[in-house]
Amino acid sequence: MQIIGVDRRRVRPILTVWLMATALLVALGGGAQAADAAVVTDEARVVLSGTVDVARGETVRDLIVLHGAVNVDGVVDGSVVVLDGPVAVRGTVTRDVVAVNGTVVVEDGGHIGHDLVSPRSPRIARGATIDGTVHRVRTDWGLRSVAVPWFWSWLAVSVSTLALGALLTLLAPQAVDAALTTVRTRPGGVLAGVAVAMVGLPAVAVLAIITVIGIPFGVGLLLAFALLYAVGYVALAWLAGRVIRPGPGSELSAFAVGWVILRVAALVPIIEGLLWFPGAAVGLGVLGAAAWRARRPSSAPAPPTLPAAGAPA
Repeated sequence: MQIIGVDRRRVRPILTVWLMATALLVALGGGAQAADAAVVTDEARVVLSGTVDVARGETVRDLIVLHGAVNVDGVVDGSVVVLDGPVAVRGTVTRDVVAVNGTVVVEDGGHIGHDLVSPRSPRIARGATIDGTVHRVRTDWGLRSVAVPWFWSWLAVSVSTLALGALLTLLAPQAVDAALTTVRTRPGGVLAGVAVAMVGLPAVAVLAIITVIGIPFGVGLLLAFALLYAVGYVALAWLAGRVIRPGPGSELSAFAVGWVILRVAALVPIIEGLLWFPGAAVGLGVLGAAAWRARRPSSAPAPPTLPAAGAPA
């Protein structure tokens, strides 16, 4: 048995490259096969779910498995990458074996031409041969590794929405009052606006992309959603704060109160998800209904008619 060494570094270029290749191949949809498809192919084989058996005497190219087991008794002329599942090598893999979440067993007579990457200590028989290096990759799912990125994400969203809300408050201080008036006087229009923001706009974008001709419009609309729903989120904070601080001349303080309420509630991940799409859609729909109402001319009283000439006053 030939093992050059054990490296406990957490990040390996080969792992990154193969994960990117996997995501690309799955996204493109080309080459994705079921587990019971033919094993002899001139291109990489991508299996979404299932067990892949390379029988003795068979030769295949690269194997990429998202979920499932790989048993190599024949020859893999390339690499084996498994995201979730075990790998057993009794034959030959000419390049690398990468198991992101699973065990690797190299039995007697098994041969790996390059590196072996695994999150757990592999079982390597005495008669197995590994020409490269055995790399131990640790996947850290500790509280700190999850909480720290989540906190920075929460902080970034908090700062950006605070800045956007303050800017909109200074530029359009009467917008929230008009929105509240619309909620009280035109509830049907508000519901229609919310339906458009929650269902209509995403549906238009998806339909445009499906028609192929409208792909630029659909993609542009999807990209615009980030700003649109951020404005809706700020509007929701405005409305919430205005309910608590209804007095005139308190637009900025009302927004600050509503913003604090939403950002504290966003500390709970489930609530944060509800606030970002349904909540932002509500705010955007209310603003849209108020804008639609504002564009309609108000009914002004008719001017007094002047008496005809010679008629008594």
